[in-house]
Amino acid sequence: MYAVFETGGKQYRAIKGATVRIEKLPYVEGESLEWKGFCFSEEAGMQNVVIKAEPLGVFREPKVLIFKKTQRHTYRRKQGHRQNLLWAKIQDISIED
Repeated sequence: MYAVFETGGKQYRAIKGATVRIEKLPYVEGESLEWKGFCFSEEAGMQNVVIKAEPLGVFREPKVLIFKKTQRHTYRRKQGHRQNLLWAKIQDISIED
């Protein structure tokens, strides 16, 4: 069984025991994260669920380079970006009452 939840404007698939990398969220060490989502089963249809996850740590993606250039004009711009992400391990997916 898997569930779908949304955080940071993106949707993620949650499977119990799996790790997901999501946009960085503020969290306190030792506390668990919680999202509301939904899952679909053929017997019961769509159900609301609560997804609990344990934050494992913050890391940064490799750098993405953005380079702009205009031909025959001395216009060149180079910029880099590294996104902060959070590893989270899905602990439990429970059906909401």
